[in-house]
Amino acid sequence: MCMYMCTFYDILSLLIRIAILKAKKNAGTIEKRKVKDTKVDSIIRNTQPVMEEHHYPQNKILVLSHHSHDSFKTQLLKDLFHCNTTSASIVKDQTWGNKYYRTCVDLYIDFFKDLPEWIEEFIMPECEPLRNVVAGIIIILDNRLIKPQELLNLFKGAVHENTFIVLVNVNEEVPQDEIDELNEIWSRFYMVNAELIEKRS
Repeated sequence: MCMYMCTFYDILSLLIRIAILKAKKNAGTIEKRKVKDTKVDSIIRNTQPVMEEHHYPQNKILVLSHHSHDSFKTQLLKDLFHCNTTSASIVKDQTWGNKYYRTCVDLYIDFFKDLPEWIEEFIMPECEPLRNVVAGIIIILDNRLIKPQELLNLFKGAVHENTFIVLVNVNEEVPQDEIDELNEIWSRFYMVNAELIEKRS
């Protein structure tokens, strides 16, 4: 990850694009598989039950922050998604893109008092319908107050394999080496698309 050549908005844009393209690719694969398996289904239908396969469009992005980071969250929504809301919790049909790519997403904007507690609620069975349609989660946090490693341990196994997680550190005292080390660990040992980046202009 090249923090000195790219703005963090460039990195966020790239992660969002990759996640949405993966979701669309998987949707096409599933549809092709359904067509291909039609004849097989007709043969085995009378011999054993067939488990129905579902696919959900991943077109929703969660943006989370603590109240103390509301101003930065507002700026992020404006710069990244051209969204000027300061109070809405859901923004439908938000066009996102660059000169090469455009897509439409729904923004789910929320805040937390205690992030681990918020995640524990998010990974409960009752929230599975939401997790199925989430393309990505952007969390604005202070890396000195919240341990990113613990957060990923909570998310592990609960989010969809194509869902990206971006942790945006707003504490400029965190050294770049520490951020790079965490990203290296996650890329090797975690089956989620996770990235920790530092707020930069």
